[in-house]
Amino acid sequence: MQSIQLFFTEGTSDKEYRAWISETDDGKYLVEFAYGRRNSALKSGKKTASPVEYDAAVKIYEALVKSKTSKGYTPEGGGTPYANTDKDGSVSGVVPQLLNVADQKAATDAIHNDNWCMQEKFDGRRMMVRKSGSDVQAINKLGLFVGMSGPVADAAKLLDGDFIIDGECIGDRLHAFDIFESGGEDLRSKHYRVRYAALTELVGGSSNIAVVPLWESTDDKDRMFTELRENNAEGVVFKRLDAHYAPGRPNSGGSQLKFKFVDTLSALVTAVNSKRSVGLSLHGGDGMEFVGNVTIPANHDIPNEGDVVEIRYLYANPMLYQPVYLGVRDDILPEECVKSQVKYKSSADVDSGYDAENAGKPLVSKGGDLNPGVYSVDESVYRVGDTGALSEFRRGEYRQVRAQGDVQDASYKLKNRGRHTTEAELKSLGKESGRCMMCGVALEDAAARARGIGSSCAKKHGMG
Repeated sequence: MQSIQLFFTEGTSDKEYRAWISETDDGKYLVEFAYGRRNSALKSGKKTASPVEYDAAVKIYEALVKSKTSKGYTPEGGGTPYANTDKDGSVSGVVPQLLNVADQKAATDAIHNDNWCMQEKFDGRRMMVRKSGSDVQAINKLGLFVGMSGPVADAAKLLDGDFIIDGECIGDRLHAFDIFESGGEDLRSKHYRVRYAALTELVGGSSNIAVVPLWESTDDKDRMFTELRENNAEGVVFKRLDAHYAPGRPNSGGSQLKFKFVDTLSALVTAVNSKRSVGLSLHGGDGMEFVGNVTIPANHDIPNEGDVVEIRYLYANPMLYQPVYLGVRDDILPEECVKSQVKYKSSADVDSGYDAENAGKPLVSKGGDLNPGVYSVDESVYRVGDTGALSEFRRGEYRQVRAQGDVQDASYKLKNRGRHTTEAELKSLGKESGRCMMCGVALEDAAARARGIGSSCAKKHGMG
């Protein structure tokens, strides 16, 4: 019966992957796998949802082995990445700079810091394009050669000289945001401001390769942050203008940070259910933890057990709420499917932080920060979220207070003269504005408008 033991060693990573075919009592076969850190307990799973004929098992097994070797696993104990693999999926020798996630505070700080610029984050596939003479190649975030769109390749061939540009590919368009080699010169040690200027000069008005716009001033960043969020963009990326290009991902922080307006995560398929549905799990402190099922749209193939898939969701509590399947991710390793990706509260909860129990708490914590809640001061009503985000009720809706001076002024007034907004006031303002004063969303029906509080908030806080 076929089996294989593979290894991957790069930097601090030292991983092992095993795959094998096993026979069942009824004479059919399963494709099974196990993976984890070398010389440690391995996590296991099945690539086949149910037993299959031998020929089918062999095809699944061979495809599994090919997918792992294309990601850098080798049968040799040394685990030298991408040795003896085909060109597609083999090592390129180029490693991109990877970004950590910014929280709301880090995003606000970057908006108000002139050393940081901001760009839109696109919902595509990370792709670097390397041109050498007439040869054009695409490289993914793992540093592997991959296929690329013909129009993007043709556009790259028309650009002058040799180069490596970095971007996000969506369909037949590459949204380029960086360049770290040009005309034989290594630009990695140059400041981002210099690299961006070189990228803009190189690309010019190319139709299938476009330079991602950049905003530097606080006013521009603040305006575009709000506009992009309201237009349901994927998110934004903040970059230090004086930073060099640093391949790999830092342990924390870094000179480039991403802030998402929508929540997505990479999960491992651990079950294939009936009616085009699969079960999802993430690595947690106690091993693999089930986080829910997701329906596979008709225009997507059903993924196999062991596949890494991209999921968009509203929040988790603790299961994923309103998950949406986006597709298989062949550029993300199973080990990266961890629980730390998950956002465990709804956006409304994070924004409002309101809880009936907060009415009995002081406005200011022992550490001197404002506690989550809804407060009134003078003629204004403010909402303090669990993350410390501050919003003011203005012109019939909550608007986040972003300018640092405005935040400081509002915080000072609240700490010195603020009071808890009463339930009666919340309901009165809700009826007047047509919005729930706890979560900020529009009141959904006649009963909610008559009550002045949204149905979910009324139920949650006992405010019928």
